[in-house]
Amino acid sequence: MSARDHILGAVAARLGARDVNDKTIERRLAQPPAGVIPGRGDGPLERRVRVFTEEATRVGAEVLRLGKPVDLPPFLDRWLDKAGIERRLRRGADPLLDRIDWPTVYGIAPRVGPPRPDDVAGVVVAFAGIAETGTCVLLSGPDNPPALALLPPVLMVLLPVERLLGNYEAAWARLREAGPLPRAVTWVTGPSRTADIEQTLMLGAHGPRRLVVLLMDHADHG
Repeated sequence: MSARDHILGAVAARLGARDVNDKTIERRLAQPPAGVIPGRGDGPLERRVRVFTEEATRVGAEVLRLGKPVDLPPFLDRWLDKAGIERRLRRGADPLLDRIDWPTVYGIAPRVGPPRPDDVAGVVVAFAGIAETGTCVLLSGPDNPPALALLPPVLMVLLPVERLLGNYEAAWARLREAGPLPRAVTWVTGPSRTADIEQTLMLGAHGPRRLVVLLMDHADHG
């Protein structure tokens, strides 16, 4: 008996399991049993929207609602003016953002690709949202680097409401269904913060100091 077989046999005996072998291990890894999942993020869509908004706002994010992708450029025009933020935006190469006609009249057509030091805001699209904790799930890609959500001082996340899930387990299940995992999966809950130094709260220590989540009603349906 190999050391591996000895260890697996001891674990199986302790758990009262029988016939533990490579196939049962592979099956367990592929179909892990679900643990206890909190239910406060579940329910109809509008309830998930409400819980997500409450949780995200509680940790310092701004949550706003848009109707369609075409509403994004005029919204950004108004929001940037009101916030007094320069119009140096960088975005990821996401199909949702690619199909938006960025009118030059607003002067806000974001550049695509990795962020540069002079970029003021990053604009990304969330793979999913977690109502339970007000979290946005972001995936990396060739033209959608993780740095885009970490380096600019302002992060704007488009979250189609159809992608709003109740809990983390549902998000991981959807990730597995989508195919091979990307190199990086970033979970964003509120703006970056730390209180490591004398318990003084500092925003923007390890990432954006301002997070704006745009819940979009009809993003995935044109």
